[in-house]
Amino acid sequence: MRLFKRSIIILLALFLCWTGEYVFGWGSRLQSIMLLLTTSEQEQQQSIWLPRYSADIEALALSGVDKNVSGITYSSKRDSLFVIVNQPPTVLEVDKQGGIVRKISLEGFHDTEAIAYIGDDQFAIAEEREQRITLVEITNDTDKIKRDSQPQIQLVFGPKTNKGFEGIAADQTANRIIVVKERSPLRIYEIFRLKHEETGNFSLRVEMPENFRWSSLFMSDLSGLHFDYKTRNLLLLSDESKRLTEVNASGDTVSLLELRHGYGGLSRNIPQAEGVTLDDEENLYIVSEPNLLYRFRKVVQ
Repeated sequence: MRLFKRSIIILLALFLCWTGEYVFGWGSRLQSIMLLLTTSEQEQQQSIWLPRYSADIEALALSGVDKNVSGITYSSKRDSLFVIVNQPPTVLEVDKQGGIVRKISLEGFHDTEAIAYIGDDQFAIAEEREQRITLVEITNDTDKIKRDSQPQIQLVFGPKTNKGFEGIAADQTANRIIVVKERSPLRIYEIFRLKHEETGNFSLRVEMPENFRWSSLFMSDLSGLHFDYKTRNLLLLSDESKRLTEVNASGDTVSLLELRHGYGGLSRNIPQAEGVTLDDEENLYIVSEPNLLYRFRKVVQ
């Protein structure tokens, strides 16, 4: 009987810990406090440092879109945001205030979950269930893209399910594409496009970084990511855990932003965060289902 009571107490304690982390984010908040106390001013200046950010556009509904917003990226060439919708497959060009510039229909695409700006007029689009990346060109005149006529990277890391590629980012300096698998298990894959000098052709090398400390990330899923070329750090987005995490090349957590009421200037929780990006002025953007845009600016301290 005593052993039974002890087991019940242990199970109850574990349940309360899980509930506290999932509902209130206790673990990540404690981690955030520790980072604030232990990170020097110089280290903060050398990173993105998410605690500096505060929302100035909150839950702006994108015009003409009712649901299924899935990802976002920033094009430095056009100084615009590009948002992807998974049903019907569509790319939206959006200005920095959230105004729709144009809609681009995607023909032959399925379950489009993420988009990343590669450089010039080039973008990469990730299809979750198909575990496929398609390289596309978007110019001033583009209003339609047919998948079958575009270069594609087919990657299969298991059965085609709804827990596949959820985010994509590009490192232009290293000719590298980074994709994240949503869950079961959480994964980050690096795809290197290698050029053969003799033939001029390209081949691919796919790697999975082993240095990420998943146990310290307090994330139950991954819904998006962004690579910052200035700091070489990654921003990892979690919808279920309601947090954005900055991670360095060694896999260490650098800073955090809670996507909950009272943090980062938010008046309410971000309901379902699906994509994240930074622009050239270091403004931070997050898109959330069904059709919401958030912008965060750095607060001068």
